[in-house]
Amino acid sequence: MPPEESSLKILEKFDSVKFPAALLLGSLAGTVFFLKRRLVKYYEMNENLEDFENLEESDTSKNN
Repeated sequence: MPPEESSLKILEKFDSVKFPAALLLGSLAGTVFFLKRRLVKYYEMNENLEDFENLEESDTSKNN
């Protein structure tokens, strides 16, 4: 088999795998982006709750 034919077969196989690989990579990137945003919101919400807990503790200590 001449080298040109073997390289053409390799390129044809690569073309058939290119779209599913790009789709998989895009979905993984989207999942990572989505989870990162959720984690950031989760940590911000917990930070706000801790601030309110500290505020309530300081209010009760002032009242006593």
